[in-house]
Amino acid sequence: MKRFVKGIACAVLAAAVLGGCGQKAELDTTSVYIRKDGTVASAVYEEFDTKTYDKDDLKVFVEDAVSAYNQKYAGTAGVYTKDAAEPLSAAVTSLDFEDGNAVLKMEYASCEDYMQFNESEGSLVQLASGTVSGAKEAGIDMSSFELLNSEGTDKINGGDVDDGYHVVFAEGTSAIVVEGSILYATADVKIEDKNTVQIASEGTLSCIVFK
Repeated sequence: MKRFVKGIACAVLAAAVLGGCGQKAELDTTSVYIRKDGTVASAVYEEFDTKTYDKDDLKVFVEDAVSAYNQKYAGTAGVYTKDAAEPLSAAVTSLDFEDGNAVLKMEYASCEDYMQFNESEGSLVQLASGTVSGAKEAGIDMSSFELLNSEGTDKINGGDVDDGYHVVFAEGTSAIVVEGSILYATADVKIEDKNTVQIASEGTLSCIVFK
């Protein structure tokens, strides 16, 4: 039982659906959502047999993990989005059980919190977001990225992208949704619709530009 709870919690804690800090998006698959203000929401749908496993055990596991993280990084033991006047570093929006799945919805104050909280248990190895100008100020060489437009018909060098646009850098395997319209992405990114992509990269950063 403990082994199962740890396994599902790690998978569940690796993603979420949205509430909280900005535009909402209803996600019906395991996904990560990146907002323009830098906050992150994630969602995971994981099979969970309520006849075999205990819902309360998973609930306690998740709450303990979130509480410990916030105590360490935010100085408060809050768990749920409603627990604090100010946004928590990591917060549970809800943990539900429906159609044979455990569904965890979470909010994070930043990509750094998302990665730090999930450590090596998530499907993403790297995740960062901001404006193009902010990326340049952080020392990221945008000219090292060759980008395709959202239709996949034209190429553009990342160094020529407007500084005011927003950008996501990611490595790993995940569905990523952005708060806005996708303009460009590296060739390894599969664009599903105007604000949703699938990435599957290893050893290299995928880049998504949106406005």
